[in-house]
Amino acid sequence: MQEINYQDKVSYFKTNIVPESYKSVLVFIKNGKEWLMVKNKFRNWELPGGHKEGSETLYETAQREAFEEAGVDIKNIVYVGYYRLADGHTTSIVTAEVEKFHEIPSDFETEERKFVSEFPAKLSFNDAVYPWLVRNF
Repeated sequence: MQEINYQDKVSYFKTNIVPESYKSVLVFIKNGKEWLMVKNKFRNWELPGGHKEGSETLYETAQREAFEEAGVDIKNIVYVGYYRLADGHTTSIVTAEVEKFHEIPSDFETEERKFVSEFPAKLSFNDAVYPWLVRNF
């Protein structure tokens, strides 16, 4: 397991061991050298992901969040590690590919999605997690 710490705010762990306890899953959906980002109606641009619900597995959470936030079905889901914020919040990370695109329903929190090779100017979160993902996966 490789740990990297970012200014005592975020610790990254590139590992195949899923942490015993995690609260959310981040889905890094790749297409060659591009990755899928979504524009949240209430924030800005971000990667799809969200909180685990009930007894969902890591993969069930990833599939649900990819659909709810990006309007996509995903395939080739691979667990790649996790990150932990200074307050202890742990987020598991998976990579995946798009299997099928759906229309994004108007009641979803996403207003747009696109594959990018560089980050949009306005991101919802600026904690260095996204650049770490791009460099490592």
